[in-house]
Amino acid sequence: MKLFNMEIPSFVRQLRSTNAARLSSRKAAHRRPELPATFESLESRALLTLLGVGTSLPQLSYTHASTASTSYNAATDAFVIDSDALSIRPVGAGTTKILADPVLGRTFDIRIQVDDSGNLIGGVAGDDLLVTGQVTIGGNLYAGILLTGEIADFGFLNVGNGSKGADNYDFRFTPTGGALASLYPGGASIAVTTISEFSTFDGSFAKNFTGKSKGTMGLDAGLGDYVWEDTNANGFQDVGELGVPGVTVTLTDGGKDGRINGVGDKTVTKRTAADGSYQFSKLVPGVEYQVTFSNLPSGYVFTAQNADSNGFDTIDSDANPANGKTQIVKLLAGEFNASLDAGIYKPASLGNFVWVDTNGNGIQDGGEPGLDGVTVNLLDSNMVQVPGKTTVTSGGGAYSFTGLVPGDYIVQFVTPGGYVQTAQNVPNDGTNQDGNTDSDAGTLGKTAVITLSSGETDNTIDAGFKVEFIPLPASLGNFVWVDTNANGIQDGGEPGLDGVTVNLLDSNMVQIPGATTVTAGGGAYSFTGLVPGDYIVQFVTPGGYVQTAQNVPNDGTNQDGNTDSDAGILGKTEVITLNSGETDNTIDAGYKLDSIPLPASLGNFVWNDANANGQQDGGELGISGVTVNLLDAGNSVVGTTTTDANGAYAFTGLAPGTYSVQFVTPGGYTRTVGNTGDDDTDSDAVAGVTGSYTLISGQTNN
Repeated sequence: MKLFNMEIPSFVRQLRSTNAARLSSRKAAHRRPELPATFESLESRALLTLLGVGTSLPQLSYTHASTASTSYNAATDAFVIDSDALSIRPVGAGTTKILADPVLGRTFDIRIQVDDSGNLIGGVAGDDLLVTGQVTIGGNLYAGILLTGEIADFGFLNVGNGSKGADNYDFRFTPTGGALASLYPGGASIAVTTISEFSTFDGSFAKNFTGKSKGTMGLDAGLGDYVWEDTNANGFQDVGELGVPGVTVTLTDGGKDGRINGVGDKTVTKRTAADGSYQFSKLVPGVEYQVTFSNLPSGYVFTAQNADSNGFDTIDSDANPANGKTQIVKLLAGEFNASLDAGIYKPASLGNFVWVDTNGNGIQDGGEPGLDGVTVNLLDSNMVQVPGKTTVTSGGGAYSFTGLVPGDYIVQFVTPGGYVQTAQNVPNDGTNQDGNTDSDAGTLGKTAVITLSSGETDNTIDAGFKVEFIPLPASLGNFVWVDTNANGIQDGGEPGLDGVTVNLLDSNMVQIPGATTVTAGGGAYSFTGLVPGDYIVQFVTPGGYVQTAQNVPNDGTNQDGNTDSDAGILGKTEVITLNSGETDNTIDAGYKLDSIPLPASLGNFVWNDANANGQQDGGELGISGVTVNLLDAGNSVVGTTTTDANGAYAFTGLAPGTYSVQFVTPGGYTRTVGNTGDDDTDSDAVAGVTGSYTLISGQTNN
């Protein structure tokens, strides 16, 4: 019989809770204390009082005999059930009759008070439930007063309607003592189901009625728990996540055959309470049950089922996201399954705007337009692409991702061609005071991690791009000519010189791969398609020619840069800076015919003048590693070398001309007196620099 768990629409079922004000202090003392919460978010849930009920409990049964009766006295409000035919069926064993106790006999009595409207008033003086007798269970003899209890709940169902039919009554007691009390966990409630046959009850407690009683007594079973908003959609009831009221909860039981198979299955429906809890009590042990959650609040869906593979079954969600059904469960006598929960959440969303940050300040200023056609990817917190979550901005730079499971995300904006990102999180001082108008795109276009809660919409995730500056290619070149009068200026009638090799070097004087050409068409040359930057041009002196003067007039003004010669030492120009799109056609070189003089050289010796007399005396050794610079007639450095292990140095392959030598005093030394005594063995440096030496073709001055 399943009277307690079926809410049958075609009948009026009334269940009244005990009126606490009418309970005696003795009865209040026997109420079961509320158990402590095992999880903070469950603290206020009344169903906690049912947790911890044991499962190995006996069931008693009683049946009508000549003395078994149901009676109600409307004048005194007394509701009484008496029987003396009892048996007990311990868990896992057959039925055993309860025999009469030698002193107290065999008794099953219920005595409570019910008012004219069928409301439970309370119990009576003494025990509301009394069972006496003797019985052997598991080799142990239990005798005398077997069980006492105090009334907690009462319910009825008028079936016979006063026509000698069989009406139903339900009772819930709190056990208070007796030999069998040890078999029932402290505070566990005891259910009694009664069928009153030959009943004269017509649904009214305003008049007397009677009947013949039979039924069962034992710990009832139950199930229930909680529907909550899983704000982070992790499948667990976390601290601070609240219950959801008004969700439909349908309990399906296995009917007569006890199995959920579509044959005779029965259902009863409730809605979750204000705190999200629900409860089905007075269920039949051993029968299959399944809970279905439905009619969720608008826009909500179920969270993941059995998170962590049921490792935390009391706080996970058991509802299948596809249909809201839990697993099928069976209950033992006295068991309350408080693990059938459902977590729900409202899908989240994010998005906003990609715009052209015209001034590149990282802020959406008035008049800056949206940018369509930008690819936007949604990543998880591990920067892995969320399947199917890629979109493209449109309608003025807008984009959005909807229907998201609450959690952590990263948005990636793919930089479109011709654009570059602007600054992230302006002002970049940690305050980000205007999160809805700044750019959130950082390295590789990725935002910081964005955490979305149930139902949240974050429309502040933006990206600013400015038009990329793409430099135009640059070029340089001009003319190599025969400087007939060797004045360093392109005079009228002086012809171009074909066949001269011209190299393009970078600012470090390293040859740019592939950048070599040869003058042609009357001395012309050019280098085109160059990246803006710094360059040096090197003209390779052709055989039979020598360079003429560089940058005439050589007074620093170079007033006519397009007609002078720019080739200097080793045919190299100064550094030439080219801007985007610039063409510099002023880089020229002049050459005159030459008799090809023989190269000259100079050098000698740097020594440790031990006696500081300015003369190389016997036994005085050379100093290695001394830096020696070669200066031209204008005192510009045109060559550098260092002394060898013996203190010797040399400059060779020099063009005939005027030179001087500069010696850099090494650390730990001072210069000695110069130009004293024999010129072949004296020191020629005064203040570190020699006088001028004019070298002619082929001369060596050591």
